[in-house]
Amino acid sequence: MIIRRVGHRYFDSESRVTLDCWFPRDNEIAARSCLSQKYGLIQSDSVEINIGNLSDAPTTTEEAYLRLHLLSECVVGPNELNLEGIFSLLTNVAWTSAGPVLRLHSQMVAWCPRVLYPANRACCFGAIANPERWR
Repeated sequence: MIIRRVGHRYFDSESRVTLDCWFPRDNEIAARSCLSQKYGLIQSDSVEINIGNLSDAPTTTEEAYLRLHLLSECVVGPNELNLEGIFSLLTNVAWTSAGPVLRLHSQMVAWCPRVLYPANRACCFGAIANPERWR
């Protein structure tokens, strides 16, 4: 089964590291925006990902996110695709109310809205911590 999806990707403006990738079911390009993008911490673009063989391990961060989307949408079952090495492909991300950012930028995100828009309060909901990168 060949799977082709068009998605929307957020990436760090400085390092160009992918932070998040979202794949709508209808394959329509849908732009998203967030405060982190407005402040220039992150950028976004469209990506097209093709998976030729689900038994092959993912090779990119974007493909890893697509495989997770396929699981959450129940397009495939847990044992129907290879997730080997997936954690090494995912970046440590701080998930904030202003959007995804690298963990080192999470304090900046919390500070920016208070200065520019005092009514806004950004908060960090959590972070993906990749245990393989702690070693």
